[in-house]
Amino acid sequence: MYVNTIKDFINIYIHILSQLEHRWLPAVGITGYLNSLYNYANSMNFSLDILNLRDIHTSRLVDILKDRFWNEEYKLDDFSSIVDEILNYIDTKDSNYYSWLSRVLKLSRFKTNSVKNMYEQFVFNSKYGGHYIPFSSEAYPKMLQNIVDPPTAIQIIGNPSIFLKPMLSIIGSRLVSPEAEEESFNLAKELSQRGIVVVSGGALGCDIASHLGVLAGCQKQANKEHEKGCNTLVVFAGGLKNLYPKRHRQYFMDIVSRGGVLLSERLWQDRCLKKDFPVRNRIISGLSGGVVVIQSRIRSGASVTAQFAVNQGRELYVLLRDKSGYSGNLRYFKEGALGYYCYQDFLEKKFYKCIKL
Repeated sequence: MYVNTIKDFINIYIHILSQLEHRWLPAVGITGYLNSLYNYANSMNFSLDILNLRDIHTSRLVDILKDRFWNEEYKLDDFSSIVDEILNYIDTKDSNYYSWLSRVLKLSRFKTNSVKNMYEQFVFNSKYGGHYIPFSSEAYPKMLQNIVDPPTAIQIIGNPSIFLKPMLSIIGSRLVSPEAEEESFNLAKELSQRGIVVVSGGALGCDIASHLGVLAGCQKQANKEHEKGCNTLVVFAGGLKNLYPKRHRQYFMDIVSRGGVLLSERLWQDRCLKKDFPVRNRIISGLSGGVVVIQSRIRSGASVTAQFAVNQGRELYVLLRDKSGYSGNLRYFKEGALGYYCYQDFLEKKFYKCIKL
């Protein structure tokens, strides 16, 4: 659990609050969370530069919450046991936490439900060996922290130290050719053995092929060097209790057991909705120093991720093929993406050397 300051606690609280009450919002991240919070109370009487949340003082954020949602109807006595259990889970005796929670519990009715759900999320993380990492934590991935609309908090299963390594995303449409799957597999395998963390979404096609390539590479490396280390990270559209697609669940478990990471910004029990996938894609590109498009049509989930990469200032690489199903690749190449012809060509050009933390 990465809850070391009151600000960390506030970030997690806002994250859970907005996930619970505004699951229908297509826009998430810090901007969506706070905007939805303010809009719900119909009290947008002031403007807040959302990018300044990185620098906002904890006391100011507490005042904003208090001023907008204070309600004396709810008393601390009604929820004191929940407060005690939450504080036990984050292993702190700091009176400041208790004081802040006391104020939170006096907020309007749906805020008290979010406190109960905060406790439930902590229980899930404790039970399944997960980690809740708020935006304000030093453990939060730095690349993701610097995109326009980062998640207020993320939940992961696996070792958070993976965020200290350079990352590169490998993406492609779900309906891809066997050739594209093979390219994904081989490129991911080679990159992981060079210390690059391969990021993708675990879906059919190029996504799972890249994760399997890393698993094959880390198995070979483990047999040779007698050590565990799986340089891959899966980003999910739903919560970590409902890993999707279900048919890949065993692969996901293998990734964790070998040292990889599963990540989501959704609450633990959330099922993924159709609208969640493009929102999830901003995290795939945001974590990475670059994005590799293996096979993409002009209109596809991969094209959404590619556009996020461009908007976030990430390097974009495309596999060049003059075939049906690669129309998106060719368009990106004409617009300035770096092209390559096979995974060996990618490695020979040392594109991965440009990936930085």
